[in-house]
Amino acid sequence: TGDASVASRDHLSSLVPGRPYPRTAPSHPLRLQHDGGALGKDTLAIHCIHLDDAELELLRETDTIVVHNPQSNMNNAVGAARVLEMVKRGIRVGLG
Repeated sequence: TGDASVASRDHLSSLVPGRPYPRTAPSHPLRLQHDGGALGKDTLAIHCIHLDDAELELLRETDTIVVHNPQSNMNNAVGAARVLEMVKRGIRVGLG
């Protein structure tokens, strides 16, 4: 039997493109999470809509789980995650 615990869950990359992160943010939230050691197999990264290829690779390398929330994303008109590409890369994706 496996341990079903989750160490961290974070809403990431759900802002609308063209609306910059606050000036006080030194980096993209996903990269900040990675640099702080917060990504990994016990982390749920929620939304992950606006990620570039390098950020998708960080998710794959760290075995981070993505939770895709299509209803929320459509209600807020923020876009959709690149779910098919994530799955092709071997990133674990669930529906929220």
